[in-house]
Parts: sequence; C-alpha cells; structure tokens
Amino acid sequence: MPFYREKYDKAGVFPHEVNHLEDLQRLPVTERHEIRGKDLSPFFARSYNPSECILRLTSGSTGIPVTRAFTLDEIALRGALSRRIFLIYGLYPNLRNLVVGDPREWNPPWYQRSAVYRERHVSAFTRQDEQADIYRSYSPDILSGYPSSLRLLGETLRRHNTPFPRPRIILTVGELLLPATRSFLEEIFRAPVRDRYGIEEMGYIAWECPVGGGYHVAADCGIFEVVDENDCPAAPGSEGDLIVTSLYNRAMPLIRYRLGDRVSIEPEPCLCGCVFPRIRRITGRADDLLRLPSGEWVHPVVAAWGIVDIPGMELFRITQNDVKEYQVDLVIRDPLSSEAILNIQHHFKAKLGAEKVTVNRVTEIPPDPSGKFRHIVYQAGKESKTGSQNNTGEKDG
Repeated sequence: MPFYREKYDKAGVFPHEVNHLEDLQRLPVTERHEIRGKDLSPFFARSYNPSECILRLTSGSTGIPVTRAFTLDEIALRGALSRRIFLIYGLYPNLRNLVVGDPREWNPPWYQRSAVYRERHVSAFTRQDEQADIYRSYSPDILSGYPSSLRLLGETLRRHNTPFPRPRIILTVGELLLPATRSFLEEIFRAPVRDRYGIEEMGYIAWECPVGGGYHVAADCGIFEVVDENDCPAAPGSEGDLIVTSLYNRAMPLIRYRLGDRVSIEPEPCLCGCVFPRIRRITGRADDLLRLPSGEWVHPVVAAWGIVDIPGMELFRITQNDVKEYQVDLVIRDPLSSEAILNIQHHFKAKLGAEKVTVNRVTEIPPDPSGKFRHIVYQAGKESKTGSQNNTGEKDG
C-alpha cells in the first residue's frame, strides 16, 4: 500500500521490525486529514481494485469527510457486528426496527432487504409530524437513531397528546448521548435506552453494557489504543485519544488511525462476564473541545453545566468564535429570563475565561447535512487539538 509504505519509510520503521503487539506503538499515527483526496489508489492494498469496492463517505462531523472503500465481505462483516449487538440485547431479526437517521441514499446489503429483517428508514429531515405518523403506523419494536432526532420525535408525539405504541428498546448512535436526553427518551417512550458507538470506517465498535455500565469494545475486530497528548499509552482509567487498527479492513487498511474521539478505558472486569475491554465513557470528539485563554483545552461539559438546568431547556448549541467569545443558542419551552442569561454569562466567564457571551433563544437548531446534531461548534482557529498535526459514526443499516 503506497501510503503506508511512504509514511513508514519517512518514520524509519520497516515491516520486519513489527512483530508483536507492542511494536505497533513504533508506527506513527495516521490522521484523518491524511486519507483524503480524489485519487484513492495510494490508500488501497495492491491486490484490490477500487472499482470492485463499495465507496462510502463519512458524515464529516469532524469537518473532514473521508471516502472509504469496502469489499462485499467487509460489508457483510459490518452487518454481522451490528446484528451481534441486537442479539446481545435480546433482539431478534423479525422485530420491527424504525431507524431515524442519515438522509443520504444508500444501498443496504441483501440480508437487510430480506423479509427476515424488518427495518424502515426515515430521514432525520422528514417533517416531525410525518415522522410521528410513520412511528404510529409502523409501531416499531425497536426505535433507533440519533439522540437529537429521537428527542424531536418524542417531543412531537407528546405535543400531539394522543396514545402511541411503546417500543421494547431505544438504540441510539452517532451523537454524544446526554443524560438529560436519555432521561427524556425513557420517560416519553417508557423503554430502556442503550447507546452504541459506531464509526463509518469500521462499523459498530462498541455497545453499552446494561449490567456493568460503560461500553464493551469489539476487540475481535480491531486493536484499540488510548493515547495521551504525546501518542503514548494513557495511564489506566485516564482519558485520551482513541486510536484504532482494523483487523478486517483489507481493501483500505486502517493502521493506528486517530478517530478524533476522547475516551477512557475501564481497567476493572465487567460484572456481566464479557471479556472484551470496556470504555468507561465516551466524552466526544477532540474537535469538540473548547480552548481556554491559557491555551488549555477543556471538555464542553464544563460549559454545559451552566445550561442544562435551565427550566424548559430542550436543545442547545455552543459556538466558540474566539478563545474569549461564545454564542449560546437555546431551544426552550419557557421564556428565557434575564436572570438565566446573566447566570449563563457568569458561568462562562468564571469557568472558561469568556469576556463576551451572547445568549439567544431560538425556535430550532438545524443539524448538519448528515442529520446529526452538534452541540459544540469550534470556530476559534484551525489549529489541531490533538498535537502538531491537523486531525464520526456508523449508522443503523
């Protein structure tokens, strides 16, 4: 593969020197921005023809969309990874699954078009009233999709004030699942919420454990590393960047690929008995971090603390225009009091060193082109948050 050959030659690392798992750390990390361009040939293994593969574009929620190619065998394995999670949750193929998500057209593999798999896909951009009508008529056993999209659906069903069917389970994916959103969905639909972690490059790589908490990682499909700011192994339990090496992407191999998400690995065994490693928490993408005037990066939960308790708050977006300037857009049911605005401004100034904080009450906050919603928009500069170099998710289906 020309890309890795050139990259490793420059780093002075050669194939015969990588013989053990620990030797992987000698290989330089591959950044998302490196695997871009109209010509995909440098990223293909020599034995594969790009014209014989299925091309898929990542959602670009990091601001860097990337085209990936998969063989039919790889697509089938991705489907198996998805179905394994369903079986872990006790969900069988004959159950009706309503998926609210990515509106872009796609071709599901044959097993999802068969009568055994009962799935219906709805664009996240479909009018809310129409989504509610589809939900009622389809009466799904499983409700799947982006947390923000499912919340909007729940709000619409509640506003209609008419009975609606209850699903067995709600499966979320593609966005950071906030505690308030989880509580809302479980209250409205009267069903448990289980979150999954998927990336377009590999499919579903982790799922929430209902017994021990956290997310089990599909260690039989990839090698997962959590690294610090120097790309060295992070201390057990501490947060770091997630680096993956796929064990099944053969056409376009992924070797030490930085996803852009921040996670921490739970060092203790899980109570459920599963031997796969467990992610204690997924705190979002490194590109969703906020920068302090001191130059330090902080997780946006610091900013969210000053927002989530506002009465009637349904949705928010924080935009950092400069290290000392923020815009906060809120979708709330109740009037936004001057006291609430002052409290938000005081919180941002005290915790983030902000000098200017603009707070707006809005009727809606549009998602990005994939239908996913971003709570954090960073516009204060183009520099990387993960080191000197510039830096998703798998959808149902």
